[in-house]
Amino acid sequence: MSAERAPGRLGEWLARLLLAGFGLAIGVATAEIAVRIAAPQSVLLWRPGPFVADGGGFFRLRPGHRGKVTNRTEYEHGFRVNSLGMRGAEPPAPAEGACRILAIGDSFAFGLGVEEAEVFHQVAGAELREAGADVQVLNGGIPAIGVPQAVRWLQRHGLEAAPDLVLLAIFVGNDLRDANADYDNWAVVDGQLATPAGYSPLKDWLFNNLHLYALLKTALPAGVQQRIRAALGMGEPWSLRYAREVFMIYDPDVPPQVQEGLDRTDDALATLTRLAAEHDFRVAAMLVPDIVQVDDLRWAATLEHLGLTGGSQDPRQPNRLLRALLERRGVPVLDLIDSFDTAFDRGDALFFPNDRHWTVGGHALAGRQLAGFLRPRLNQANCAESPAALSPPAGPS
Repeated sequence: MSAERAPGRLGEWLARLLLAGFGLAIGVATAEIAVRIAAPQSVLLWRPGPFVADGGGFFRLRPGHRGKVTNRTEYEHGFRVNSLGMRGAEPPAPAEGACRILAIGDSFAFGLGVEEAEVFHQVAGAELREAGADVQVLNGGIPAIGVPQAVRWLQRHGLEAAPDLVLLAIFVGNDLRDANADYDNWAVVDGQLATPAGYSPLKDWLFNNLHLYALLKTALPAGVQQRIRAALGMGEPWSLRYAREVFMIYDPDVPPQVQEGLDRTDDALATLTRLAAEHDFRVAAMLVPDIVQVDDLRWAATLEHLGLTGGSQDPRQPNRLLRALLERRGVPVLDLIDSFDTAFDRGDALFFPNDRHWTVGGHALAGRQLAGFLRPRLNQANCAESPAALSPPAGPS
């Protein structure tokens, strides 16, 4: 009799498991729809992936690439990569008397979130041309790199563009962290970047396609995430560890990781100035502020999220450190922190709230400031027929 009941009980348990699985699937689907409606998650997506390996754990943009990029909540735009591996159209041949400016740096220099002509260095170039300068501006920005990687790319590929002036855009928010040696081991999988911590196709798919998964992965405070993952026998996620390490740049005591980033950035600046002397171009730098430096509420919320409240963090600390490096190397620097602080307090929409990259307004402000900063330096580089040709335009800039 018991043997006869066994198949029946097995079928009953299977039916219960199927019912429970179906209920779980319905619950997850309902939660996913609710998150997409009420709190859609900002995740950067490249379609198709634009990156190609460049040896030794480095990467660059694939020459000739055409694609789109979106963060799912705030922008979506197309972009093109020319044969030199730079965003934009094929550059014209260098002309006698013209000045070729090559901007290098990370996603801010690339112009993530805006169209080609709206990127700050293109805005500056347009203003300089209106003032009488014959300038060409090339976009050598590559998302997710630091200063050492930018200089390496310039040395390996960018010099082919024969620049008269190289503008190094340094993102204060994470470029010192990204200068560390452990950041030099990225992999490229189907044109996408795989983090130095390793690549999981399943996790990557979940993060890129499920808003619920992205919410659970990023929205919980650091302390809560750590407790949950510890209970599950899991280590701290790379994204959370990276965020905490990035925030070390605001510590006045200069932690060892920050010092390593400073040292490697300084070495890269030495290489950059040497290349300038060897290849007869000028160098200038621009410090790109992070939204947490100008938004007091976001600053406090970030400290709380990372469990760092009560410390001595200073939002202007990385600017002082980077300016000191640049001045010691004789590189003129435009620090945008004050102008962005003033404009943000005035209510200007300079940053995408979720993505934290610059909006069109942020690039426009940076471009105006950059044009004024570059005018005398273009004259020094003999990039205009006369100094008068680069006089500021009439009226406020």
